[in-house]
Amino acid sequence: MGVNKWKWWLPLLLLVAVVIWRGQVLLSDKTAGVKSSVPTVQIEAVQEEDTQQVLHYSGTVLADQDAVITAEVAGRVQRVGVQNGAVVKQGQTLVTLNSSDYETARQAAEASLHKAQAARELAANTLSRIQALYEGQAVSQKDYEDAQIALKVASADEKAAQAGYAQAERAVQKTNIVAPISGAIYNCTVLTGQMASPGLPLMMIADTREVEVRFEIPQQDINNTPRPGLTATIQLEGQSDTIEGQLNSLSPVANPASRSFEARVQVKNDANLLKPGMFVQVKLYTGQVKKMITVPARAVLNVEGEYYVFLAAENGAQKRQVKTGASVGDRVEILSGLSAGEQLIVSGVNQLQDGDPITIQTQEGAV
Repeated sequence: MGVNKWKWWLPLLLLVAVVIWRGQVLLSDKTAGVKSSVPTVQIEAVQEEDTQQVLHYSGTVLADQDAVITAEVAGRVQRVGVQNGAVVKQGQTLVTLNSSDYETARQAAEASLHKAQAARELAANTLSRIQALYEGQAVSQKDYEDAQIALKVASADEKAAQAGYAQAERAVQKTNIVAPISGAIYNCTVLTGQMASPGLPLMMIADTREVEVRFEIPQQDINNTPRPGLTATIQLEGQSDTIEGQLNSLSPVANPASRSFEARVQVKNDANLLKPGMFVQVKLYTGQVKKMITVPARAVLNVEGEYYVFLAAENGAQKRQVKTGASVGDRVEILSGLSAGEQLIVSGVNQLQDGDPITIQTQEGAV
């Protein structure tokens, strides 16, 4: 009975022993693998360098010139010659109103003018005859004075008729609504057949060959010598290309609500990339040079709004919190947290933890 019992237990014990031995081997291999996977990192010596100061703002694009198109006389819209997005030249017809009533008024004014001109000519001829008779003492002084007065009245009537005709002519011309400036049409709401009233907006026109970018300079920056003439670069959100412009105006008085100063940058818009109403990023180059520590942007970690870097220390990677400033190309300004001469880890920082062992890569290899 004892022998049979061992026949069953002996294979089971051997199997358990094999399983335990195999687990130890795997654990040993895994531990050896972890120990051998020490990351190799690149480092850069922290340096303080002279860098031109750049101020960063958000701005809004404005058209260099824009105009509201309205009717100056009332009338029914006969034709709309443009639509939104159309590029027009100064003086080009945009909207035509029905001019029949104004044409009739002009004809009546023209007839009145001809009548007044004829009356003035008659009065002038009459005065000429009366004057000759008066000089020959054939008529009285009163007759001569009456003829003079009649000419003055006729002349005044002619001037009034000329003014009436000119007004009627302008009214006819105003039924042809033209572009006051060159530019692109937007907010076109006028429709054929509707009644247009004086002052009622029909459309807008904007000249975007040059644009202005408006932004606010806060009080703490205003003494960093922002002044008209400084160079600025404009960058569309989500794009890497920039457009250069020039600061052309700076308000001398702060906005009482925001305590900031309105500034405007003039930008040539030959490629028509900047549209009125767009939000853009503005970099204003002050011309001032200051000592600044900058590090590669890839070396900085953003953890829930806090910024960290890793330094190469004797005991491995050392995590340190820093305060960042402006972006300078592909580098980031460090306002506090680093000192010149420290060894900054600039690669693989997303995989590091504080205190992790590291291998430093050099030109010859890892050390």
